[in-house]
Amino acid sequence: MPIQTVLIVEDNEGFAETLAEVLKSRGFQTHWVATPEDAHVASRARLYDLMIIDHGLEGQSGIDVARALAQEKLIQRVVFLTGRVSMNESEIPANLKGRAAVLHKPVEMDDLISTIQQLTPGL
Repeated sequence: MPIQTVLIVEDNEGFAETLAEVLKSRGFQTHWVATPEDAHVASRARLYDLMIIDHGLEGQSGIDVARALAQEKLIQRVVFLTGRVSMNESEIPANLKGRAAVLHKPVEMDDLISTIQQLTPGL
C-alpha cells in the first residue's frame, strides 16, 4: 500500500497516540492535533489523504470542522469517531457524502483500518 497521510484530530492525547501508533505500524504517516483551530492550521499547511476526527471536540463539533474544511477543499475523506450512540451516517455533511464514515468508540483498530481502506481505494 502506498503511504497515506492521516490528520488525527482528537483531544484525548492517550487515544490519539494509540491511533498514531497503530496507523504508523500499518504504513501511514500521521499528524496529530487536539483542537479545531489546529485542524484548520494543519489542513492549510499540508494536504492529507484522510482526516480522523473526534465528534466531541471542545468548542466546535468534529462535524462542523469537517464540513468547513471540505467546503474549502482542504480535506477529501473523513472518519468521524464518536462516543455518542445516536450519531450515524445520516449526520455526515452533504459535502462529504460517500467520502466519510462514522465509527463508535471504543473503536476496534481493524475496523478503523478497514474503513480507511474503503474510503481511500487506490491510494
